Amino acid sequence: MRTRYISRLISTFSPVKISYQELVYNADIDKKIEEGFGPDGLGIITVENIPAYQEKRMALLPYARRLALLPDAEKAKLELPEIKYMIGWSHGKEFYEGTADFSKGSFYANPEVDQAPRYEGAFHDNVWPESLPGLRIAFRDLGQEIMRVAGLLARSLDKYVLARYNEYQPGLLEDIVKNHKNTVGRLLHYFPQVGSTHEWCGWHNDHSCLTGLTCPLYLNQTTGEIVSPNELPDVKTGLFIRNRKGEILKAHLTNDLLLFQIAETSQIISNGWLQATPHSVLTGGNFPDISRNTFAVFMGPKPDLVLRVPEDHSRMFVEHEGIPSLKSRFKKGMTFGDFHNATVSHFN
Repeated sequence: MRTRYISRLISTFSPVKISYQELVYNADIDKKIEEGFGPDGLGIITVENIPAYQEKRMALLPYARRLALLPDAEKAKLELPEIKYMIGWSHGKEFYEGTADFSKGSFYANPEVDQAPRYEGAFHDNVWPESLPGLRIAFRDLGQEIMRVAGLLARSLDKYVLARYNEYQPGLLEDIVKNHKNTVGRLLHYFPQVGSTHEWCGWHNDHSCLTGLTCPLYLNQTTGEIVSPNELPDVKTGLFIRNRKGEILKAHLTNDLLLFQIAETSQIISNGWLQATPHSVLTGGNFPDISRNTFAVFMGPKPDLVLRVPEDHSRMFVEHEGIPSLKSRFKKGMTFGDFHNATVSHFN
């Protein structure tokens, strides 16, 4: 799978940029949304010039390495198998192409509330490591900042969709991001790779509504010192996108940018006017002591929200090689909880 996709690598690309000021002042960014998130887009938009964002990013990301290096006994206290490791620590519990994935470790928590909302299908209450008391503060600070910016972006996305799809519920995405409390932050530690042919993160579409993602922080695994991306020994390393032609593009990113990716639930509720795009994190396998660390925030609806679609919703069924068929996972009348369960079942 990996060789087949990498052979299609054609170039790098710089994702569409939106300034923070454009979002704050509710500027007309329809053309940028269409270029980034529309049917011919790459599913990624970046936001630049966010005040204090970089400081919050640097306060959190080093914790990914520190978590991964905790004693196994302490990490075991953060594991919640009863909810399939979707809160707390997870390493080797997810599967890719039928094989347990040990290339990365993940720490999951809701950045808004420590106690899970009390409705059916909600995740577990947050768990935090006792030996890293600063993690909770840094996690919540950055997570809530990403959500705040996401709320501004969602306001513009709602306007974009409503202008093209008159059955769309006005303000739906903004309401989901700001009020539904079904948000999961994922602090990711990609372990050093030596001679591996395994992707750091395999090809997939996110399935919630909107994903906020930091640019990565590369660290020396032994010392914790920062490693510049320019020092990486293999150019086939980083975030990659597969476009509608099946071509592989590497995203050119700078540390000050906050990324947003469209996920499949937004594709459903917008009737295909917003579209998710397959993406992956690849590694050349030549990093004996370099780890990659990043943070993603997945924003989705309450589990009981019915995902409304028009009678003819065939335009939203966009299929991608190597991605579980959306048509096989979504049925009309489904709630988000139903769709989430149908999707997760493909990876366990």
